[in-house]
Formats: sequence, structure tokens, C-alpha cells
Amino acid sequence: MPPSIGELTSLKTLSIFVVGKVRGSRLKELGTLKLKGEVHIKHLERVTSVADAEEANIGDKDLHHLLLSWDRVEESRLKEKYVEQVLEELQPSAYYLQVLLSTTYAMW
Repeated sequence: MPPSIGELTSLKTLSIFVVGKVRGSRLKELGTLKLKGEVHIKHLERVTSVADAEEANIGDKDLHHLLLSWDRVEESRLKEKYVEQVLEELQPSAYYLQVLLSTTYAMW
């Protein structure tokens, strides 16, 4: 993702948003965008705080399809107990939500 994508406040179409590990690529960057249609938010395991999910303001977007995906990895920054809180803060409407959990397996 381009750094500080949240500064593109007139952006309405974004098919994929990859949550990053550094400032300017965190989930809260979506908060200022006026997104419409559909978006796939990838790597939610990189979310470092529930506040980032709240600041993303997903519930206020004009979306008809939302795909949220987590990769299950050892270094997950967000404790598993907070996953439910992140979902609550994102406030997705059930009619357009799709959740994808993937598991990373060791390569032998």
C-alpha cells in the first residue's frame, strides 16, 4: 500500500487494503476515505490496537461487500482475545460481510 493512503480523502474505490506494520499503513488510514462498493482488508493480524479498528470507520462507508482476512501466524500482533473486539469496532453489516481466516503451516 502507498504510505499514508488516508491522505487521499477523495478516494472512493479501493479493492484491496493491506494492513501494514508501520505508521501510514495501519487500519486507521481507512477512516478518512469515502469508500464505496467493495473492499478486501487483508492481514488484520497486523492490527496493533482495537482503537485502530474504531478509527477505520468501516460502518460509515457505503460498502456492499466487505471481505476481512487474517493470516494466523506466530507473530500476530493482536492477541486472539481482541479479534472479537476488532470486529465489533469495524461494525460491519452482516449482509455484506465475508470473513476469511487462513492458517499458515510449516513447510517441511
